Amino acid sequence: MGCKRPVPASTFHPTLNLPHVRLVPHPVTAVTETGLVDATGAHHEADVLIMSTGFPPTRFLANLEVRGIDKQSQLERQAEVAAKAVRRLETGPGYVDTDPRAQHRWVRWIDHQIAKKANAMESGCRNYYHAPNGANITQWPGAHLDYLVATRLLHRIGIRKIAAP
Repeated sequence: MGCKRPVPASTFHPTLNLPHVRLVPHPVTAVTETGLVDATGAHHEADVLIMSTGFPPTRFLANLEVRGIDKQSQLERQAEVAAKAVRRLETGPGYVDTDPRAQHRWVRWIDHQIAKKANAMESGCRNYYHAPNGANITQWPGAHLDYLVATRLLHRIGIRKIAAP
C-alpha cells in the first residue's frame, strides 16, 4: 500500500483473480493485432487493452488555482523561495546561485527522513516518486506546515548572492 496509487473500487481487485485475467507487471513495448508484447519479449493475447498514461508529477496542479484565507494564493513554496532570491538582486548587480553544499545537505536530510519512516516511498517499487536514476523528486517527509517553515528559512542557509565580476 502506498507504493502505487490505490484503486478505490470494490470490483477491481477481485477481477484480477478471475481465471481468464492475468496481470502483467512489465511495461508494454508493442501492441499487435492480437495482443501486446511486454518488456521481456513475451506476447500476450488480449481482447481488451486498458491504457493508463499517468501524469507529469511536477505539473499535476498546473491547472488548479488554490486560494486560502482572504483569497491569498498558495502556490508551491519553491516559487516563494525563487522570488525571494530574485528580490535580493534589487540591492545591486550580481546573480543568485545555490550553495552546492547546502543543496547536498538538504537532499541528504530529506532522503534520510523518508528512509527512516519505513514507508512505501522507499520500498523499491517503481512509481512517480522517483526519477529514473532512483532519486526522490516529489515527496516531502513531513507536514505542509513543516515545509512552509523550512522554505522560509532556506534562503538564510542555502542561497547566496554573488556579486558580478
